[in-house]
Amino acid sequence: MGITPKLFSSVWLWLTNIALLGVVVWAVREADWDQVAVERLFQHSFFASVLLLFLLWQLRAGLSLGLTSHLLGMKLFRRSASVGWSPS
Repeated sequence: MGITPKLFSSVWLWLTNIALLGVVVWAVREADWDQVAVERLFQHSFFASVLLLFLLWQLRAGLSLGLTSHLLGMKLFRRSASVGWSPS
């Protein structure tokens, strides 16, 4: 879901951006980049999924003024609610 930044103070925006940066750094450090460099099929799968996620992120549905819902977020919520969250 996307919420208009004007609804939050700048302190909350900075705190959430710092938390997001920490999650991204952790994900990049934990990824198996050797497998991406060696296996050609994994490279194609990885880059195709990045492209699909980018395209999904561009699709939005407006719920009300200042509140939008990303189809990607709805898919992740449905996935985690139906089969449980699996970070590995």
